[in-house]
Amino acid sequence: MAPFRSYCTGLMLPGERKSVESMAALVEPGRVGAAHQSLHHFVAKAAWDDVAVLGAVRDLVLPAL
Repeated sequence: MAPFRSYCTGLMLPGERKSVESMAALVEPGRVGAAHQSLHHFVAKAAWDDVAVLGAVRDLVLPAL
């Protein structure tokens, strides 16, 4: 759950670049290397179905819009 939380936090924090490396530096400045590796693994080895995730996000966001 920690990599998911870190990834979502990194997406919401201010910053022009949303690369895994820049997000790791923002989320865990004291351990950028380890955070980068964890986030990269989370994104690169994800077992989720993109279509299903985007559908779930759409279902949550559209009513709020």
